Amino acid sequence: MNTAKTAFLYVLPISATALALEIALTRFFSVMFEYHYSFLLISLAILGLGLGSAWVYFGKGDNRALLELSPIGISLSTLLLVLSLVLVPFTRTVPLAALLALLPFFFAGVSLSGTFMRYPQAGPFIYGADLAGAALGTLATLKLMQLGAVNFILLLAGVVLLPAFFPPGAPSKSGRLYSIKTITALAALLLFFLNLYPVLNLRVPFSKHAFKEMQHYIQGSAGKAEVVETEWSAFGRTDLLQNSDRPNEKVFFIDGTAGSTMFRNDGTIESAFNPALLQSPALFALQGLKPNEQNSMLIIGSGGGKDVMLGRMAGVENITAVEVNRDMVEIAQDYSTFNGGIYSGTEGVEVEIAEGRNFIRSTDRQFDIILLSIPVTKTSRSPEGYALTENYLFTEESIRDYLNRLTPEGRIVVVAHSEMEIFKLIFTSLAALEGLGISSSSGMQRIYSLGDSMFPVFVLKRYPVSAFESYHLHRLLHRRGFTSKAPFIPNIDQLEYNFGNAHGDQGKPDFMLHNGLYLLAQGKISPESLRSHSKKDLSAVTDDRPFFYHFDSGLPRVILLSLIISLVLLALLLISHLYLRKAVWPKSNPHSIHLIGAVFLLGSGFMLAEIPLIQKYILFLGHPVYSMAILLISLLAGAACGSSWAGWASRRKSSMWVLQWSALCAGVVIAGQLVLIDSVFPLLMGTSIFWRFLFSAVCMVPLGFFLGMPFPMCMRILDEQGMGREIAWAWAVNSIASVLGSSGAIALALKLGYSPAILLSAALYFLLAAVGFAKGSKMRDSSLTGELHKINA
Repeated sequence: MNTAKTAFLYVLPISATALALEIALTRFFSVMFEYHYSFLLISLAILGLGLGSAWVYFGKGDNRALLELSPIGISLSTLLLVLSLVLVPFTRTVPLAALLALLPFFFAGVSLSGTFMRYPQAGPFIYGADLAGAALGTLATLKLMQLGAVNFILLLAGVVLLPAFFPPGAPSKSGRLYSIKTITALAALLLFFLNLYPVLNLRVPFSKHAFKEMQHYIQGSAGKAEVVETEWSAFGRTDLLQNSDRPNEKVFFIDGTAGSTMFRNDGTIESAFNPALLQSPALFALQGLKPNEQNSMLIIGSGGGKDVMLGRMAGVENITAVEVNRDMVEIAQDYSTFNGGIYSGTEGVEVEIAEGRNFIRSTDRQFDIILLSIPVTKTSRSPEGYALTENYLFTEESIRDYLNRLTPEGRIVVVAHSEMEIFKLIFTSLAALEGLGISSSSGMQRIYSLGDSMFPVFVLKRYPVSAFESYHLHRLLHRRGFTSKAPFIPNIDQLEYNFGNAHGDQGKPDFMLHNGLYLLAQGKISPESLRSHSKKDLSAVTDDRPFFYHFDSGLPRVILLSLIISLVLLALLLISHLYLRKAVWPKSNPHSIHLIGAVFLLGSGFMLAEIPLIQKYILFLGHPVYSMAILLISLLAGAACGSSWAGWASRRKSSMWVLQWSALCAGVVIAGQLVLIDSVFPLLMGTSIFWRFLFSAVCMVPLGFFLGMPFPMCMRILDEQGMGREIAWAWAVNSIASVLGSSGAIALALKLGYSPAILLSAALYFLLAAVGFAKGSKMRDSSLTGELHKINA
């Protein structure tokens, strides 16, 4: 077998392992730490690819030996990572976890860049193997994550040793090295099987520095709470806990947070009247409904079924419960004797496993009530580890979608965490209504909010609130003594209380209703002027900028840290490269800086396109886990084909010609995706999920095809220009630029939206094409001169 083929077979499993490990660690860290740290930890880990490539660039070792040893490094560092974090409590800090997670990717960077350096002319086919391996790693994660994050990572630590036995070129004849490979592989697989059955019982622990509701629930139970069920999937870890002091309830947690209670029930309406539910905030908004206002209810994020019981207590006849977490629904169905079959056979209750927003857009049914009760999972789902599953539930477009699915007497009911969320819901709803031609003051006649400071309730009706209903709500406000600082009820005159102090001085006026909302309803102030009084970001949320739970005006700290670290590493690489060109390699090709700049544009541009586009496609497809997998597999498979085709095309056309035109086509296809998303996707929402998946895959493959071509062409041009030593450095720049691009994509989306990030990606590819056309002839002349020097030598 020739070396190009062995290089292909060597790179494929290493790339598959690296991508699968990235996803597995996202799940691992989402359990151990608070969800937003997953983004930072994975970003820092991926920087390891760049550092490994830089080490190859600066090193002076035997490249063949590196290719044989680096899979052993991946395996041993992966074992060190999982065993340290699981068994050694003091390692469960973000800095130490980041350092441990960086090591396997460091050795992966050594393997991948070393292979490219050793076989530069086979670069397009090797890069195709890299991308195909990433697609296979994504596919494997869908099923193998059911083993659990620890088991899956242990399995990867054993599987990644396979390439070490068959490295490109002649393998080492050292018996000691062969023994190390064998022992390491067997040890990793033995740990996997011992933990699978389980003998070792290694599980992902919680960091003591993270706020995890499940951890506090266990600690507060004085040892009486225990885990009775645990299920893993690519969605996350789902736990069911029971407390012997609370025999009538069990609690679900996803990744250790977002608790959802399942109550004991015998299936009858009478047993639904659980005393623990009588004080539920959602029940306030469901009381006093007329018979024609409680025929049907849609619950988005039904969790353990508590809201289903609330609907039955309120007298709702038909309830549709939508829950995105299949594991939670299946566990609840297994406990049907405890919960009265609330998800399996209860009359008038229908359960749908789907993402709520996608369900509302694909159904044509009408509902009297659409209920969303604290719908946030606080767990990372997306490929970049930051965006949340729930983002698209509260946007201008989602509010209009909900209104379209309401009966004339219908209402949207949201139980929020705090008053801050109530304000953001109001401003987002007013913007949505304004898009329908309804002014802010008129929109406020359809809105009311009340409840306590913890878990207040927001209600938006399809038509204005009647005077009779306002009177009923006003009485409820006083009778219950609600403590929310953001109460508002239309049709009620404002009352001002001014309580003096003991010395007779007049104090600060206290209003019965929130005065700003009252003035807004009177048309005396605008939403913009009211928002300006807050230091938080309360601006309306859109599908293009869907970060409802982002309230800070600046960038999140984890995003800033990722950006800063990436920029610092890039600066260090640039300085060291400039030094080497001047002091050590003074005869370096003058065009190297242009090609490295091209590699930087490719790394940033690829991620600026991938992350926002996948988020937009997920909104179209629905289920976040399967959608992400299908999209990544299609994109990477298309990129693998594009890379291989580029290798074939460069034998007939110059490498520079292929680079120029592929970059130009990539920019056109990226920009065209926005047109597709805005004009075609809405027309296909009514089709079945199969056809939407198929259509999305067909759209992603050509995008990946053109995105997969430019990078290997840059590698080939570096070799043709006599700059083979700089291939590893280009890999380092590309890897770090990818992290910078992913951080930049989220930063841009938070400030401006996903579409500007996509347009910036297209602009970077257009810039690359323009520079290529401008510099192409000079590089071809330089390449020809280099070849003549080789011949003369």
